Amino acid sequence: MRPPLEDLPPLSDGIVRVVVVSDLHAVPTGAGSVIAEDTAGNVRQNALTAATDLLVSKRIKADVLACPGDLIDIGVAKPLPWVWDELQRMATELGASLVASVGNHDLDRRPAPSTGPQTSLRALRPRFPGPGPLDPTKYWGDGFTSCRSTDGRWRVITVDTCQLVGYHPENEQWGVLREDTLELLEEFLGDDEPARVNLLMCHHQPQEWTHPNDTTTSHLQRGDLLLGLLDKQPERWMLLHGHKHEPVLDYFGHGTGGSVRFAAASVGANVAAEPNITNQIHVLDFHLDSAKLGMPLAGEVWSIDWHQGYGWEAPTVASALVERAGFGFRRDGAELAWWLESHYGSATVDWDTVAALDPRVRYLVPRDLAALIAAVKEQRTTGSGVSAGSVRTNRETGQIEELTLR
Repeated sequence: MRPPLEDLPPLSDGIVRVVVVSDLHAVPTGAGSVIAEDTAGNVRQNALTAATDLLVSKRIKADVLACPGDLIDIGVAKPLPWVWDELQRMATELGASLVASVGNHDLDRRPAPSTGPQTSLRALRPRFPGPGPLDPTKYWGDGFTSCRSTDGRWRVITVDTCQLVGYHPENEQWGVLREDTLELLEEFLGDDEPARVNLLMCHHQPQEWTHPNDTTTSHLQRGDLLLGLLDKQPERWMLLHGHKHEPVLDYFGHGTGGSVRFAAASVGANVAAEPNITNQIHVLDFHLDSAKLGMPLAGEVWSIDWHQGYGWEAPTVASALVERAGFGFRRDGAELAWWLESHYGSATVDWDTVAALDPRVRYLVPRDLAALIAAVKEQRTTGSGVSAGSVRTNRETGQIEELTLR
């Protein structure tokens, strides 16, 4: 196995970096998660403390540490203070601002009559959803709060999509966004100054999401209205969420200007029985100079895999998300294949040459890269018969290395 994050560039003025640790599902003890409080400090058994140690050993720095919810599992609050302390330690080592959001597993599912489902979260110190400029009163009352860098490079809004979950246990998987929260958020966006990087974080996916063998959904009610609100803003947004445990990097389908969608993998849930899903941590790098290439919001997502009993390793082609993925260049794969063939003709060209011609190709999301590969390989009838191109990819990373065009 390869060491993780070997090619991650150092943090610079041209990058806004967000480290994402989602769906920790920490437990006091046992095998229900790869994060158990009683294994703290064991870098082969505890994914959370091992992640902090890894980031420290590689001297990685970041602007934001984002945790989109599910710090604990099924409302068992015992490990919650320990998890919160570990996230504070990670943020300190990164030099980052910690921003969290509540997940459906973080709420007490059987609160006492004199308390509420949010009691354990509200008792945390520093106060949830994060220290510093984040306003917990606004978060619990209005349903969201925000923080930003003093130089205007980044802004993060964290939204509570579990506002009513604890009061309706029969719908405990669903996300709910109150109407007044949407109204207040619209007012806030109208008054607040955009940053160069704008990130909205919540726990639930804002659109329905089902798998072929699992018809349950649990998406965010009124999520389409939230996406529509972001679409109306003059700046481009990324919406970051957790909950599904399956990482996806693409765009919400409200037009070519739709928000970037990043669904984060789970760090701690036991996903051993899930095909093609791995525990991962992600590093989001937003490139501030991408606007010069005609991309208002673009960058890279770097991922690492957890292997219980071994530790954090670089992903493989079979991982949930490969080691490096781009976002920001919105071009159809078949159209891009046609452009390459019209430019190079029937030739073999390496990917670095293509990127030198148009650097934006490095910012294609995985779906569009897959569409490009399929279009190059597609058989076509020509005057001399049937022909098809080929694509050579790196066996370890899955990155395109060479294209043979028709």
